[in-house]
Amino acid sequence: MTAATPATPLQFGTGPEPGLAIHCSLARAEAWGGVGAALGARMTLQAIDLPGHGRAPDVDRAAPGDQQALAMAWAIAAIEARGVGPVHLMGHSFGGTVALRLAITRPDLVRSLSLFEPVLFGIAAGLPGHAESAARFEPFDAALAAGNREEAARLFTGAWGVGPRSWDAMRPAARRAITAQIDLIALQSPGLSDEAGNIIGPGRLERITAPLLLMTGSDSPPVVEEICDRIAARVAASPWPVLRSQLPGQGHMAPITAPGLVAAQIARQLDRAGAVQPASAARN
Repeated sequence: MTAATPATPLQFGTGPEPGLAIHCSLARAEAWGGVGAALGARMTLQAIDLPGHGRAPDVDRAAPGDQQALAMAWAIAAIEARGVGPVHLMGHSFGGTVALRLAITRPDLVRSLSLFEPVLFGIAAGLPGHAESAARFEPFDAALAAGNREEAARLFTGAWGVGPRSWDAMRPAARRAITAQIDLIALQSPGLSDEAGNIIGPGRLERITAPLLLMTGSDSPPVVEEICDRIAARVAASPWPVLRSQLPGQGHMAPITAPGLVAAQIARQLDRAGAVQPASAARN
């Protein structure tokens, strides 16, 4: 696994609360710009680039190692470099799994945890949505194994982007960039099945004590609700009731396509994380 130095985090807003955000696969730190702008009066939000994304060093394909662990190490380094104590941690999709692993490994660094559709597929094993998701990935896996990177990229963005026609609507430069990076999805896969991080092992999720917000989109694949249901059940003994929010009419990319809606839910987190006593359970 590469020991390359991470890129300097981007910063959004100038508010008093410190935050750190981790983007989804095939995106970059700028993906959090809309959420950061919406929360700018309340929070100074930093966003890191995942390995091989944005301004970050590329991944060593010959020895990629545990990509989730490397991303977590970069996030920890960014938090510690600020020297302001625990932060409001946010993650989207693969970035959500990184944030979960960080909250388990270093709970002292996390003041609150806000996740949009963390794709921790392993926790939903045996459920109908998980089976549907696995079947959806089969054509993608076959295209990637056959070396047809552009077809793999088209299939992936159709399933997890902003709709089946999202690939056709992209600019050629964006399609080329995603095609060049598409093998990173396979390199991140051990973290999503939980073969790498042991996030769902006995007693692991139960270590999360920070206020937890789990967000989904109503138009997203069913597996994301299954994942969040099982995460919430495991964190139920936390002093803070798990906050749930399903955004109507939104899909997997809502932090980018509807940042104001996502920011409004995170604002609820900031409200209760600043409270003296744990807030009551709530679900939209």
